Amino acid sequence: MLSRIQSAAMACVVAISFMSGLPARAESMHFTGSFVNHNDVVSIPFTLAEETEDIYLWTDSFFGGLNFDPLLALWESDGSLLAWNDDNPGISARTQTDGDAGLYISMLWAGDYIVTLTGNGNVPMGMNLSDGFLYDGNTPEPLTTGGAWSVWIGSPSTIPEPSLLLMWGAGLGMLGVVASRTRTA
Repeated sequence: MLSRIQSAAMACVVAISFMSGLPARAESMHFTGSFVNHNDVVSIPFTLAEETEDIYLWTDSFFGGLNFDPLLALWESDGSLLAWNDDNPGISARTQTDGDAGLYISMLWAGDYIVTLTGNGNVPMGMNLSDGFLYDGNTPEPLTTGGAWSVWIGSPSTIPEPSLLLMWGAGLGMLGVVASRTRTA
């Protein structure tokens, strides 16, 4: 029969093996703010330290029509347009609703990028960020819906499920109980 110390050590080894077997993923970046007018444009610069596969960009701002309809665009640091999207709620089913924008990019090189967020209809006017957006120069009109916005860059799978966090916490708590009992024995 194993001693309590051996049992605790074995539990630690199992926990560490389980955790180290999880796939390493780039952490998602999350940005929030608020629009006031129909022609507002938000620019979000970000940097990738290394070549990265399976990059997702998505909004979870639409809230089923309670907020404005967002449009996302991805640009290289020199202002060249890589992709844009108005409605693609299929990136993160847990957080998006039907009017949210989403992009999937299979691979991006290490470097600097810019994400722009605009409202529905305020599309890029060309293939370069300096070409501007359709509503540039228009008299600002206050939004008739909510203006809160939320943009994610990364992978929807890197946002931990609450149940997973609860399981990890419970497992670590059990390890603590076993360790404290072995100290008192």
